[in-house]
Amino acid sequence: MGTFKVSDGSVSYQDKSHPSEFAALLKPINFELRDFVTGVAGGLFNFTGVSKVGERVEWHGHLSVQPIESDGELSIAGLRAHTLWEYLEDRLNFVIDSGTIDVQSTYKFALKDAVELQLNVAKASLSDFAVKPRNSDLAWVSVPQLTVTGTNVDLAQRLVQVDSVAMSG
Repeated sequence: MGTFKVSDGSVSYQDKSHPSEFAALLKPINFELRDFVTGVAGGLFNFTGVSKVGERVEWHGHLSVQPIESDGELSIAGLRAHTLWEYLEDRLNFVIDSGTIDVQSTYKFALKDAVELQLNVAKASLSDFAVKPRNSDLAWVSVPQLTVTGTNVDLAQRLVQVDSVAMSG
């Protein structure tokens, strides 16, 4: 058993398969995997990454290889809806130039005879979101605040449960 650690690293991604090329950079990347073995005991990991515009991903938990399983927590803070739109813009007939997304969740994943996934999204929120047609400044849809809480997804049971959806403004 040992430790694998990346400090102040970076991950870049480019997709040239679209007419409008998409590129993203997460920096700094900090990743640590502690006490890892390939059996069911696995090891603990911690991952953080920040984009150049302050979008933040934090992911930590447990990972094993035999069997392939992971459980942990995933948090996304300040993800710009425009970043997602930039990736999909060639396939969409509208523009998203505002909005931020925050997500706090836990999960259990296993790859056995079938894919097993249980996801609990404690809170997902969308703030200051607007959608407008191309070549127009007039928004079709404007959502000042949308919050979804208590979402549970169980892939094996094909079950989705949402406790609360709240919209303001």
